[in-house]
Amino acid sequence: MKNFLRNMTDKLRANFTILDFGFLKLYGALFGAVLGAVFHEFIMLNIRWFVGAFVFLLLRFLYLMFLPVNTKKKETKGNRKVELEGY
Repeated sequence: MKNFLRNMTDKLRANFTILDFGFLKLYGALFGAVLGAVFHEFIMLNIRWFVGAFVFLLLRFLYLMFLPVNTKKKETKGNRKVELEGY
C-alpha cells in the first residue's frame, strides 16, 4: 500500500499543475453540494457529526500547516545519499 501511495504521489507531482489541483478541489466541492442537496434530511439529522468532522479536519490542517515538522531526512546507503520526504 505504501508503494502504491508513493507511486500515485509521484504521478500527481509529475503531471498535475496548481490549476489541476484547484479543479480537483472544485470537483469535490460540487460533488459534496449535490450529495447535500439530495440527502438534505440525513445531513440535517446528523449535522453535529458533520460539523465535528469539519472542525477536527480543520484543526489537523492548521496543525500540519503552521507547526514546524522535520519532514526531510538524509540517509546514506553505501556511498550514495538517499533523501526521504514525509507525506
